[in-house]
Amino acid sequence: MIATTAEAQAPPRERFLRQMHDHGDKSVTILLVDDNGPLRDVTARLLGMAGYHVVTAASADEAIRILESEAPVDLLLSDVIMPGTMDGYGLARCAAVSSRRIGVLLVSAFAHTPPAHDAGLANLPLLRKPYRARELLSAIETVLATVQQPAP
Repeated sequence: MIATTAEAQAPPRERFLRQMHDHGDKSVTILLVDDNGPLRDVTARLLGMAGYHVVTAASADEAIRILESEAPVDLLLSDVIMPGTMDGYGLARCAAVSSRRIGVLLVSAFAHTPPAHDAGLANLPLLRKPYRARELLSAIETVLATVQQPAP
């Protein structure tokens, strides 16, 4: 993309906000799951500014209730380490066995490997915290591109 003179001279915050609007698609719903309330809120605002519809959950249990409802969900964006009955990998497993096609992107500040008995989780994308907004949006676009392709 070639920036116009006005875009190049715009303050960094204004350029960033313009770039954010180039990303999302309001028809795409992201289920954001993180037990850290302030981080969840900031991420939800960021995704909303990027043009995505965002539904939030503070735990895997809450996310499962949303997934079991009729609410549309195109992408599960979940932290790996959360208190409760299951972690992000368990939640991803539940999303994978649902009848709908849902993209999954996990995030974590820690190095994790999926459970050895669950080889299907080994290929899930994992974004390391802390990440930049552009890294998150790029990872989301990559996952959505693979999910939105027709099934073989």
